[in-house]
Parts: sequence; C-alpha cells; structure tokens
Amino acid sequence: MRTTLLTLLITIFSLGAQAQHMITGRVQDKQKNTLAGAVVHVKELDKATITDPNGEFTIKNLNKGDYTLEITFIGFEKAEYMVEVPNKKPLKITLSPSLESLDEVLVEATRAGEKAPFTYSNVSKESLEERNTGQDLPYLLNNTPSLVVTSDAGTGIGYTSMKIRGTDQSRINITIDGIPLNDAESQGVFWVNMPDMGSSVENIQVQRGVGTSTNGAAAFGATVNIQTAAPSSEPYAEVQSMGGSFATTKNTLKAGTGLINNRFSVDVRGSLIHSDGFIDRASSDLQSLFFAAGYYGDKDVVRFNAFTGIEKTYQAWSGVPLDSLNAGNRTYNPEGKYTDADGNIKYYDDQTDNYHQTHYQLFYTHIFNEEASLNFALHTTIGDGYYQSYKDNKKPSSFGITTSDEKMDFITQKWLDNIFYGFTTSYRQNFTIGTLVVGGALNKYDGDHFGKILWAEKVNVPYEQEWYRGNGTKIDGNVYAKFTANITEELSVMGDLQYRNVDYTISGIDDNMEDIGQSYNYNFFNPKVGLYYQLSENLNSYASFAIAHKEPKRTDFVDAPNDQKPTPEKLADWELGLEGKFHKFQFGVNLYYMNYTDQLVNTGKLNNVGSTIMINTPDSYRAGVEITAGARVFDWMDLSGNISLSKNKIQDFVSYTDQYDENWVPLGEQKREDLGETDIAYSPNVVGNIMAKFHINDQISIDWISQYVGKQYLDNTSSEDRKLDAYSFTNLKATYDFTIRPLKQSSIWFQANNIFNQKYESNGWVYSYYLGGERNNSIGLYPQAGANWAIGLTLRL
Repeated sequence: MRTTLLTLLITIFSLGAQAQHMITGRVQDKQKNTLAGAVVHVKELDKATITDPNGEFTIKNLNKGDYTLEITFIGFEKAEYMVEVPNKKPLKITLSPSLESLDEVLVEATRAGEKAPFTYSNVSKESLEERNTGQDLPYLLNNTPSLVVTSDAGTGIGYTSMKIRGTDQSRINITIDGIPLNDAESQGVFWVNMPDMGSSVENIQVQRGVGTSTNGAAAFGATVNIQTAAPSSEPYAEVQSMGGSFATTKNTLKAGTGLINNRFSVDVRGSLIHSDGFIDRASSDLQSLFFAAGYYGDKDVVRFNAFTGIEKTYQAWSGVPLDSLNAGNRTYNPEGKYTDADGNIKYYDDQTDNYHQTHYQLFYTHIFNEEASLNFALHTTIGDGYYQSYKDNKKPSSFGITTSDEKMDFITQKWLDNIFYGFTTSYRQNFTIGTLVVGGALNKYDGDHFGKILWAEKVNVPYEQEWYRGNGTKIDGNVYAKFTANITEELSVMGDLQYRNVDYTISGIDDNMEDIGQSYNYNFFNPKVGLYYQLSENLNSYASFAIAHKEPKRTDFVDAPNDQKPTPEKLADWELGLEGKFHKFQFGVNLYYMNYTDQLVNTGKLNNVGSTIMINTPDSYRAGVEITAGARVFDWMDLSGNISLSKNKIQDFVSYTDQYDENWVPLGEQKREDLGETDIAYSPNVVGNIMAKFHINDQISIDWISQYVGKQYLDNTSSEDRKLDAYSFTNLKATYDFTIRPLKQSSIWFQANNIFNQKYESNGWVYSYYLGGERNNSIGLYPQAGANWAIGLTLRL
C-alpha cells in the first residue's frame, strides 16, 4: 500500500513538474524595435498569446518536448521557430517586413477573401511574369475561366479588349489599388493607354458575376481588381528586352531602392513597345512610365503612385471586310482609304489614334492594431488626345460649312480632353464574431468632346477650325457596409449593402451638329448576401445572391431620340460553388444564373440621323457552369484547365432592319421581326483552356497553352449567316533560367503563338439590311495572327 501511494505521489509530482515549463521571449524588427501585439501561436497545442508593450511574451504550462512557434504581425513576414522545452534562455525573435502584406491592406475592401462566397481567380505575380511577352494586360489573363480576348491589330498589342461571361469591358468593374479605371462616360477601359502595365503589377483578382465590387462602374459580368507591385526589400535593377514577328519589340527598364532604413522605398519602370501589327498598317508605338514611392511605418503606410502612357496607333477599328477574307486577304485594312484627283486609290498615312493619359494616386493606411485599419486614397487621372481621319466624299454641311454643297474630302480630328478625380476610403474592424468593412467613394469626371477640321479639299477653312464641342460631367458617389459573421468554425455568413448615386450632365453640340443637352440623376441600392461552408478539411462550398444596377453610357443617351431615352439596367446574380483542395489536386465547380431586367441591347433600330439605338429589352439572362481543375501529375509536370458552358438568351427579342428598294432608295420604315428567344450577341456557349507545364530541370521549363472558344453571333438574331465561327489556338513557351555573376536572376524565353497556324476571327460587326426585298449583310471581322514567334531576355541585378 505504501509503495502504491508513493508511486502515485511521484507520478502526480512528476506531472506537476512537467506542467511548470514555459517559453519566454521577445519579438522585434530588424532595427531591434519591439513589436507589441504580435501573435505567438504554439501550433501543436493550438495555444496562443500576444506580446506586451515591450514585445515580450510568456507561454506557460508546457510539457517537455519540441514545439513550433508561429509568429505573425501586421506588415511583417510570418515566422516559425522550433523550440525545445525546457528552453534555457528567452528567445529573441526578429521579423522581416512584408511590404506585400502592407500593400494588400490597400485593396482588401474591394477583394474577395479566402472565405468569400463569390467566384474568383487569383493571378499571381509569378504567373503574370511568365505570361508577359509584350502583349496588353487582357492577354495576361486570357486563360482564366470564361474570359476571351481580342485585338484589332491581331497581335495583342494596341487596341485590345476582353469579355468575361460574354460581357464586354463596359460591364466589367475594373480597379487598380481600389481606384476605378473604367472611363466614366464610355464605361470601358482602354489598355492601350496603359502600355506594359503587367510589368508593374503584384497580382490580379478576377471575380465573375457581381462579386465584391464597390467603387466605380457596376459589375454586370465581372470585376477585375489590380494590385500594383509591392516594393522589393532589397535594391534591384532589371532589364527586359524582347523581339518577334511583325517587327514587334519591347524594352523595359525597372529599378528599385529596396527598403531604406526599413521605412522608405522608390521604384520606377520605363517601357517602349512597337509593333507593325498583323493587319495592314495596324502599327502601335507605345511609351509608358511607372513611379512608386512609399513610407512603411509600424502603424502607418503612405504610398504615391504615378503612371503615364503615350500611344500612337494606326486605326484598325473597321475590321477586315468579309469579302476580303473570302478572297484570302486576311490583313486588309480599309481605314484611311480615299480616291485622289486622278482616280487612284490611296491610304492616308496619318489615320491614327493619339492619346496621353496620366494617373496620380496617393494612399494612406493606418493600422490601429491587429483588429482595425483605415484606408484613404486621393486620385487624379488626366487624359487628352485625338484620332485623326481622312473623310472621303463628304458633304460640307456635315462639318457646319455652308459655303458649298459639293461633296469633297476632309481631314479631321476628334478630341477628348478630360479629368477624373476623387477619393476612396474604407475602415476595417475585426470582432470576435466576424469582420466589418465600411467605406465609400466620391469621384468626378469632366470631359470635353470637340472636333477640328485640318483641311478641306475645295473650300478654304481656317486650320483647326472647330465644328462641334460638347461636355460630359459626371459625379459618382457611394457608401457601403460589409459584414462577415463566423457563425461556427465551418460556417460564415456575409452581408453587403451599397448605396450609389450618379449625377450625369451632357451639354453642347455633337459631331452630327445636333444639340445633345440632357441631365440624369440615379439612386441605386445594391445588396449582396452569401454563405460559406467548410464541408471538410479539403472541401468548401458557397452560395451568394447579389443585385447590381448600371446607368446607360454616353452613346446610349446621345444616339437615342428624346422620346426613347434608355433607362438603367438591373442584374440579379445567383452563384453556387464547390471547391476542393488536396495534396496534388484541386478543383472547382461554379453554377451561376444572371437575370437581367431592361438590359440594353442592339436591336438594329436607328434614330433620325441613322445612328444605332440601344434599346432596353425587358428580360434576358445568362446561365452556366464553370469547372476548373489542376493537378501535379508527375514531379516534372503540372496540368490544369477550365471549361465554361453557358446559355445566354434574350426573351421575346424584336429586331429592326433597314429597307431599300432596288435603287437603294430608303423605304422609310424599318422592318420589324418578332424573333422570340434569341442568343445574346458575342456570348460563346463554350470557352475552354488547357495548360500544361513541364519542369525539365531546375533551369528549363516548357508551357503548353490551348484555348477553345465556341461560335458567337454578331447580333442578337441568332442568325447563322451573321456569326463568328468557333476557333481554337495553341501557344508554346520555353524558358531557360541561368546564372551570370554578378546578376541575381537571368532568363531567356522563346514563345511560339498559334503554332498550328489556325485562321480565326475573334471579334466582328454586322450591318444587316433589306435590298429589293432580300436580306443582305455588310460584315467586318477581326482576324488574329497566324503562327508567329517572340523571344525575350531578362537580366536582374
């Protein structure tokens, strides 16, 4: 009995002695400044503490053994330390600054987080660098689900654009560090004004559907959030140079100071890009400069960005006429065509687009503690430029000239001189049960539209005489509140309320010499709700419902007669998804249903001066499934892909078509046709991508990328004689990384695009009419380049 009791006492004493061990330490930065409020987590025990005002911590009641400490603090890299207990002396833990983490605070209010109930794809800096072969930014996103790109010049340089789920850029909310990029009047984004922006980007999040958009134009198909590059912690200098088919060249110089005194940084980039284009005379000469300076304090971040772009591109906006394509001429460009006095057909040398745009952005972030932060940003975008055109055989009255009625040739410029400025702000607060984000923005746009006559063939006109001048002024303000509640460890609920006010005034004379004065004021309420549920360690699911409203564009108002002015559009978006992440395999499945009320579509109806009117159609929808998957098939091979299957319909569509007799005399009234349910134009039912990456060794990798895009209709009539055929293409890229002292990084790459030389068109337009009772089509298409190549070199100090 005594032995048993003694044994029991020894055991209890032993256990008690084991429980008396502890870990103590101090957390600091590289300058030995203490970090109060850092979280120290014992991973094996799921036990944590926070450092005191002196940066010190104590973790008690530990048994003997080895433990892993995970230390986190806002603005610093996460660190892990292996500790043997009992430890003989206090730990000294030094954290390195994480500039990426601090910069991410700038954009978190507009981004979907890990548990957000929305459909999104994150494109990392590494992926962007791999894809950046001189083409415009939409091409760097081309293999994300449901995304299709096109290029007027056929090469991805110059005028490029993208569609997501069939919606164009005027319906995609695009921001850069939370600042709206969409033009206030056209609501589009002109990437040609931001050459080589991909070289100054940290990452991009593409959200499909309404998403988490807050500032700027409404997301009627998707949101694209761009985060500019975070500074390097070390000084660097980098040169990128490439050349390829169609006399394409890109030269980029980048440099940065690194983090000076653990507080300051400066980064700069300059780029020059030239391409003759695949299409005749579709040349581009692009220049850009990016500058960023930042201060990174313990609790405060101040950052200034300035970037500018200068572009001169020969117009290739008209596409290639269908009869030229059928005759085998895939590069013919009708822009600038005229007949000289001797009856010879010529092309005007300066049929060009010229624009200069500069962005200024100032950001301030204050981090109160682990739980709260405040963002504030001021921004200004200044743009001015013109496109110059040769006008063949025009009436002088078209330009306000009354001294002659004889048709003649003119050279004109159409100008846009504008400024866009304002502020955005957001406040984030973490609670025990969830996270609250409140914020808002107020922005103003002021743009002058005017035209100049440079030359007239048969009358004397003062040089640069104006023939029209108008203005657009738009004030766009919003406030919002988002709350995510963690109901259980597995379940979270999100609610998002936004109120947006738009005040828009158009004044002056348009290029058709008509008064376009009109004003509008809209109030929109856009709610969103969603659920996120963690089914298991490897599986999660989500569901969301969101409403968005969108005001018409400038052209929608200007081209419509006074008695047929367009009204705002409304979208109700349902999303349902399942995601799985395993050791060597991951997948995602998303179902969506986007129901539009009063969506603006082209019916073919014209106003009194012959311009196309966008008409509100009562009911239309997009429904589909998006499937993504990726796997590490072998240690030397990664395979990934995605496919989008959709149905995009207009209910009870009514078409209007011009009618002429056999002598081209207008019959007066357009022909009306009730077509019932039809397909929405430019909306392929199938979009698929396959990507394979082969790791030959530590230095050599090969990328195989293929895309398939289903057929698209050029108008909303679902007519087989007015469509883009389905197409596919494959690109192949090989990269060789090597070391040359004293360089830190060197690589050379070679890319072959469209290696099977597929002939396809990625965009187009149609004008349909009845001539003598028979329907005819005038069609212009945008062919993309056949097999072509590029080679590039990167050297980094």
